[in-house]
Amino acid sequence: MNDYLDEVMEIVLKAEQLGSRRLSTGVRLIGHVPHVAPEAYFHVLYPPLDDTQILTVEQQIERPLPSELKDFYAHTNGIKLFAYAMTIDGLRHSYVRTGDEAWQPYSMDIPNVKERPRDADDSFVFIGGYRWDGSTLGMSPDSPVVYRCARYTAEPINEWPSFGDMLVSEARRLSALFDENGRKINEDLPTIPS
Repeated sequence: MNDYLDEVMEIVLKAEQLGSRRLSTGVRLIGHVPHVAPEAYFHVLYPPLDDTQILTVEQQIERPLPSELKDFYAHTNGIKLFAYAMTIDGLRHSYVRTGDEAWQPYSMDIPNVKERPRDADDSFVFIGGYRWDGSTLGMSPDSPVVYRCARYTAEPINEWPSFGDMLVSEARRLSALFDENGRKINEDLPTIPS
């Protein structure tokens, strides 16, 4: 695993003390947080994608993926962190609403094709986002820089030098906003970066 993923996993696995499950589909649910919803988990990790599935993502979003994101997908098909405060989208295999198959990442084709902002450069890839304000994360295939963009636009608000830097710094920042039981320390404090 990459160094940055090792560090993120160290943060994520602290929630195992709240309970965890591995589903028949390979999905890992970490940190049962019933105060959010009866079957809610603090973190959700999806099984890795193979090269053919990564190519499927590129075909669905109609543009190439940045190499660092492809490497991430070789380890996990997206991630939902801190009770969905932040997500990295992936390849959605099913739209079933019940059972193990219902646990799926948000689909990459929604922000990249179906709801793509008009001002986005053709090569720009939207990779995830934040629940608090609907802002998105994105990057270009020819640059390692990750941008946080305002909702419904490609206007940058924040930036990180790479996908790994973004994921580690955001996992650290978000972990400080929640207590050991997965409850937000200050409900009024935004979960988006400043």
